[in-house]
Amino acid sequence: MGKPGLPGRLLRRPLNQLLLFAFVLVAVMPLALLGYRLYQAAWDDAWREVYEKHRLLAMNLASPLQLYVKDHQTMLAMLANRLGEHPTDAEIVDLLRDSSTILPDFRNLSLLSRDGELIYSTALATIAPGQRRLFARDRVFLDTLEQGRPCLSRMRYSPLTDEPAILMSQPIFGDHGRIKALLLAELNIAYIEQLRRNIHFGDRGHSAIVDQAGRVIAHPNPDWMREIRDLSHLSVVRKMMAGQTGVTEFYSPFVKQDMVAGFTSVPGIGWGVMVPQPKAEVARQVNALLFTNLGWALAGLLLAIAVAVFMSRLISRPLCQLATAADNMVRNRFRGELPSPGRLVPREIGQLDDALHNLISGLLISRHRLEQLNENLQQRVDEATARLRETNEQLEAALRRADEFIGFARHDLRKPLAVIRDIIDTLHDELRITGKPPADLPELLDLIRRSDDYMQDIVNDFLGEIVLHEDSITCEPVAVDLNLLIRFIVTSNRAYAERKQITLHTELDEHLPEIRADDTRITQVINNLIDNAIKYSPLGSTVTIRTRHTGNRVCCQVSDEGPGLTDADLEKVFTRFARLSNRPTGGETSTGLGLAICRRIVELHGGEIGVDNNPGRGCTFWFCLPVGR
Repeated sequence: MGKPGLPGRLLRRPLNQLLLFAFVLVAVMPLALLGYRLYQAAWDDAWREVYEKHRLLAMNLASPLQLYVKDHQTMLAMLANRLGEHPTDAEIVDLLRDSSTILPDFRNLSLLSRDGELIYSTALATIAPGQRRLFARDRVFLDTLEQGRPCLSRMRYSPLTDEPAILMSQPIFGDHGRIKALLLAELNIAYIEQLRRNIHFGDRGHSAIVDQAGRVIAHPNPDWMREIRDLSHLSVVRKMMAGQTGVTEFYSPFVKQDMVAGFTSVPGIGWGVMVPQPKAEVARQVNALLFTNLGWALAGLLLAIAVAVFMSRLISRPLCQLATAADNMVRNRFRGELPSPGRLVPREIGQLDDALHNLISGLLISRHRLEQLNENLQQRVDEATARLRETNEQLEAALRRADEFIGFARHDLRKPLAVIRDIIDTLHDELRITGKPPADLPELLDLIRRSDDYMQDIVNDFLGEIVLHEDSITCEPVAVDLNLLIRFIVTSNRAYAERKQITLHTELDEHLPEIRADDTRITQVINNLIDNAIKYSPLGSTVTIRTRHTGNRVCCQVSDEGPGLTDADLEKVFTRFARLSNRPTGGETSTGLGLAICRRIVELHGGEIGVDNNPGRGCTFWFCLPVGR
């Protein structure tokens, strides 16, 4: 046979050498294949980082510029308001001089009449006749007069000092809202230039500020500032004038290099701010960042080779040990034991060792698991029974809550329905007898509407909250006049009382303060108490409703002349589904839920409810609520 080829010779090498070769090949090949793409992606990421830095620098410079202009517009407006208070000529001169001293960022202040005549200027000791109409045809003066609002001029030469300046105007209004004069101020460009100088980086990186027409306000070239150089032909300046924000490249005639610039527009003013830097400087920064990344990549490659050596030994050594031990067992007629490869081995090698040892102990393990299953069977049955019992209890509780919901609905909806039925009977009788509606028809219709609102509130509460559990009742406190509420409730119960020849009498404290409470809930409480008093009072008796103010509490009492309560009744009168020894005098029905509802509502308001019993002569149910809760 001939000599094996290259693949055959490679496969005959030891396992650790093959693994080392494979690990190094896998580590190097992706880097070689994707190196160019990674370099290009790193270059793009570095440029994006530089772009974002320039954009943020431009935006950070725009914010103080906006604040600077807005603050000085506010100060000029305050000065104009003071001048609009009809001061004397001497007071005007003093006020403008003092303001020019206090506000150094205003280079000068000038006062103009509505006709454009210069009245006074801090820039001139005296006003010559030829200077009086310097601003009469000025654009900022005409725009302010036409628009009736403050204006900001473009960068221009001052008519007073013949220096580059930005004019800020403020109208002064008279008594009838008509402009009677104008206040002009020249902004101090030196402060804006100082803000610009604070932004600098690299060797030739700088910042520049232009007005809304693209003319220089602040720039590192002082000649451009003095001549108010027009830069609107530059693409980056046109983007700023259009209100855009971003990063762009352009050729700078000042630096005479290609530049990378972050730019933005100052909101509300229209100025432009750009932060340019020579592209060559940016390229050096990017290359430095890439060289750092390449250094880390080389370190990673060396680490990969070290890990490859370690992993090849970790895999090949236990396999060689198992192969040697297996060969020895064949030579010794399968006597002996396989060595343990240890814990620091790959999972597959550990699985191979475990499989060989588990052939012997598999049956014992299976029997042990079967015994455990038998022992756990009873425990699982008990747990399933407990879960079933818990589910049954939850079902019973749900059925009880459903019954309670039906009881609540029957109890609280019966009263407003009875009121509406009584009003309908009254209207029917009146129309049958007189053929005309009663005179108090609006009041009766309003009572129907309010009773309907009351039923809707109760139904919404039941469906939204009380259906699940009584503890979920909530209150929405508002300012409540308790006397007014009682008068309404007494009116709604009067027809019911008259059918039993019962008189509803009120003794209300007219100095009762307002309370913070849920008016719908408190209406439920008072309705229940008055309804019970009428229900258990004999014919021809009187039910008295009182209010009083004691300390920091407001109390309401409902007294009847019924039989009173027994000792057994007193123990359960405020419990749900309570059945009392006395029966309603008119054959009415009761679910035993009303007073339980009352107690829950009063307690939610932080109040107290109780009963004063006088057997044989009636009883007084009362509740008290805190003032200012």
